Amino acid sequence: MRSFSTCLTVQVGLLAALLALTRPSVAQSLETFSAPGASETYPEAINEFGRVVGYYDDGSRHLHGFVRTAFGATTTFDAPSVGDGYGTEARVINATGQIAGSVSGLSAGDFVMRGFVRDALGRFTEFDAGPAAMRTKPQAINAEGQIAGVYLDANFITHGFVRSAHGLITTFDAPVDFLWGIREIRPNGDVIGVGSRSTFGFYGFVRDRSGTFTTFDAPEVSPNTGGVFCGHCGGTFSTAANAAGRTVGYYGDAAHLIRGFIRRANGTFANLDIPGSPRTLPEAINLDGDVAGEYTDPAAPLVHGFLLKDAALESFDVPAAYGLTVTGIGRESEVIGYYPDGSGSTFGFIRRARPTCRHFSERER
Repeated sequence: MRSFSTCLTVQVGLLAALLALTRPSVAQSLETFSAPGASETYPEAINEFGRVVGYYDDGSRHLHGFVRTAFGATTTFDAPSVGDGYGTEARVINATGQIAGSVSGLSAGDFVMRGFVRDALGRFTEFDAGPAAMRTKPQAINAEGQIAGVYLDANFITHGFVRSAHGLITTFDAPVDFLWGIREIRPNGDVIGVGSRSTFGFYGFVRDRSGTFTTFDAPEVSPNTGGVFCGHCGGTFSTAANAAGRTVGYYGDAAHLIRGFIRRANGTFANLDIPGSPRTLPEAINLDGDVAGEYTDPAAPLVHGFLLKDAALESFDVPAAYGLTVTGIGRESEVIGYYPDGSGSTFGFIRRARPTCRHFSERER
């Protein structure tokens, strides 16, 4: 399936002069896919070797995990404790092929959720973040096999956790009010995430491995501007981070625009705005600093995808889609996500910068 990209000018904070340079539109391929037997397919993450993980609905509201190689071979799986009413959600994958996610369902009449890690050979380890954990949600995994995420206790209070490669779990709480989610665990053990204040304002944070927190907000954020993640929510909403410590996300400014940002590891910020768009939403960043996300076209209520790479910004769409959601970006700038087609089905997509080579095949192990 073909799509067309438009080269735009990007305005990115202090880098505006550099990023005003544009490049010719490059050859690309856009592939759509479904997991076997799926009515809805949700890719969530992609690793350095182009393997995509996610989950799918089989049409009966049961969820299953999948892993898809760079050549399209797909393996589906369920965590061991899966049963009637349970679901397996694969969320993240590291360079070694370890996959982390959650398995959920009813236990003694209560809805419970456990974390899992699946190794490259398909072996599972399930875990809870602690005795008080009713719902354990792994949300990040690094190359060393450390997992970070959140868990809910019986009072539905959210806490954070870090699980070592050997299974040792350390829990922590938000530096300000409430913990929202974890975006990355770096090789050195730093955890990057997002929290929320009781005033409905989001903020970003970095927790180093000693437990010290640094919180941050975009410099131009306006606490009175809603529309950040939810209609009445404001603040700085971190969406993704990379192993080098860069964080992306968006915030509301005084002009009531939703603006993208890039935060460097040294704490400095740059804005990432699609010219003329009221909403720029960076959603993913790879190790090289390439960024992908979505933006809204003010001329029509449509959501488009974008890729920022090598100081140029390209826009893309999935033909016949009713909008799209970007969820990840690979080392080769492959952008993944999902989209609805208007018939009630949801499909995954992979947008590559050049046509896919299919001279070789790969079998999932």
